[in-house]
Amino acid sequence: MVTEFCWLLGMIRTSRFTALVYQLCQKGALRKAQILRIFEKNTCNAYDISGQLTWNISDTDWESLPALHKRSAVMEGIAHLESMRWEHLVERIIEDELIFYRL
Repeated sequence: MVTEFCWLLGMIRTSRFTALVYQLCQKGALRKAQILRIFEKNTCNAYDISGQLTWNISDTDWESLPALHKRSAVMEGIAHLESMRWEHLVERIIEDELIFYRL
């Protein structure tokens, strides 16, 4: 635990940390743009949106992903959708205990 904390403090003091934060922000912006393109089609749930996003997994399509990977992908999708909701880019709709998102 102490080692990880010291490592983090070292990262904060370096330009490598700044580069990592920049990369993370770029990835988030690209993912948001991708989600907005998906919404041009219709109202979707997080599972449907996640299935249409690009994932860095070679030679595997969405249907072939293991259940754990799909679950992780959907959770990442929800994180982006909720972030976008707080930015007033998308709206969350709850119908019959199901959650959908739309522009």
